[in-house]
Amino acid sequence: MKKNLLKFLWLLLLSLAVVNVHAAKKEKNSGNVKTVIVGTGKIFAPFCYLDENGKLAGYEKDVLDAVDELLPQYKFKYETFDFANILIALQAKKVDIGAHQYGKTPQREETYLFGKQPYRAAANKIVVLKERNDISKLEDLQGKTVNTNTGNLVTEFLERYNKTLPESQKIKLIVTPSTVPVEEKISKIKNGTYDAVFTHNPADIEKWNKEYGNLLKAAGDLSKETTVYTYHVFRKGDVELRDAVDNALQKLLEDGTLSKISLKALGYDSTLNLK
Repeated sequence: MKKNLLKFLWLLLLSLAVVNVHAAKKEKNSGNVKTVIVGTGKIFAPFCYLDENGKLAGYEKDVLDAVDELLPQYKFKYETFDFANILIALQAKKVDIGAHQYGKTPQREETYLFGKQPYRAAANKIVVLKERNDISKLEDLQGKTVNTNTGNLVTEFLERYNKTLPESQKIKLIVTPSTVPVEEKISKIKNGTYDAVFTHNPADIEKWNKEYGNLLKAAGDLSKETTVYTYHVFRKGDVELRDAVDNALQKLLEDGTLSKISLKALGYDSTLNLK
């Protein structure tokens, strides 16, 4: 009698779990589900790029696919843009979420609503030729020439830092779009045009060395102020969507899913500084 009761209770719990799964799927396919358009890039591997079949892949999509699974009230669809046009599309209401490794800046926060929960953290590394032993920290860059990308945290930080220096010690910033081919950047490090470049992706240096001749090393961290915490970006006022995504990200961080996604997509755990 007791065994039959336990068996009945177990079957009842299993049935309820199945019903809940089907209910979530039904809600996902019902007319009550809101379609959310995600704007992201397609040439920024391993974060957002097109795979060999022309399909969107990378860390951004993997993370938001996992978020979408936890939010039956939403269905995410993806559209790709040049990096410079994603936030423009967000403001124009062509997309609802911007996903392209965005860091918070005061200027951006004046216009856009940022998530509260970051989904990646990484220190920006100073990258130099292996033969260089004169650069290991921020102060060593004074009077030297470095390459940075348009609109990123490193550029904004170094522009502020330069304002504290006399003219003779200012860092010469060569600011280029993120779409400039990597081989061009490596060539200019090799020939001495650039003294240093930067990356917040540790896998970059290994990849560049493999492809371009084992030339580079990480000389040190640039500054704690340039540690990259990446957030999803929303339109001002879209608090409900922002909070739903943030809550899902917190669950993925707590249960280890975000760590697994990071290891698979990036080759390292970019969530260690988030815990």
